[in-house]
Amino acid sequence: MKHFYKPLVISLIITLIPGVVLPGCSRDDKDANPDETLEGVWKIISYKIQPTVQQAAEGEVLKDTIILYPTDEGVQLYLRLNNGEYEKIIVTPTDTTFENGSYQISGSEIVISLDNTQSKYGFTISGSGITLINKLKAEDGEIGEKIISGVKVAEDPFFDKHYPYNNEDPQLSCSVSHNENVSIGLSDNPMPVLPNVEIRGEKLFSTLNNNGFENRFYLEIKAGTSYSVQITNLESDYALSDYVEISASDALPLGKVLFVAEIEEGVSTLNFKVQPSSGCLYIRFFSYEENVSFSFIVEEALPD
Repeated sequence: MKHFYKPLVISLIITLIPGVVLPGCSRDDKDANPDETLEGVWKIISYKIQPTVQQAAEGEVLKDTIILYPTDEGVQLYLRLNNGEYEKIIVTPTDTTFENGSYQISGSEIVISLDNTQSKYGFTISGSGITLINKLKAEDGEIGEKIISGVKVAEDPFFDKHYPYNNEDPQLSCSVSHNENVSIGLSDNPMPVLPNVEIRGEKLFSTLNNNGFENRFYLEIKAGTSYSVQITNLESDYALSDYVEISASDALPLGKVLFVAEIEEGVSTLNFKVQPSSGCLYIRFFSYEENVSFSFIVEEALPD
């Protein structure tokens, strides 16, 4: 099947991508197969548009379309679902972007909220696979369907290639000291990221004690090696707080603080070096404001 990128098709992709990777599960059976549960990480396999109405050539704007992931450009989409919170992960050969929102299940539909916009999809889950269907409508009625397919990444080697921290031996993973019952991105359950990849965050999450907002990340690195941390595009409302705290620490549970700074309004970049004694490095953003966005990258430091 050919790829068509007519104006409406492109618009549909851009508009609906926030919900592209949002699977759901309508089963409440306590004896259900674990592979059929909602929570977990899902990998998008394909995105299809199937028209149901043939239109005149001059007015034709909706075509059979299929996008397979990863794309020819190496783009791959993932979704992590956890207790009503979702995280869309967009992986490219040079960049990893995280977008955070929430989701609700109503019968056989899932409603996704992202950036004050809601999207609704019908869904089915079978084993480790998921299918989402959205009816495409125009003034004259239904004109087609958008069909999105995905699988859980527990058996996905592509995900392991990009996220090598998924190691079956807990002695080789920083996550052995993390609390998986806590929402990912909080201090007790940091978000895993990779060195040499730019990470983008759009907002912070409420701390467990509701005493502010945070987003914490961790990297598995070489113990005793110096690393450079470069933070850019730091933005905040600065309505309730006049600073954003950025800190770096060593392995949990002790978490020796290696660096801490309070960045005030008007400052959007920060560079610093750290040398963890363990093979784990943690980066934390904290503020009394929820709307804090940023980018950062961690790289092995060059010799002075």
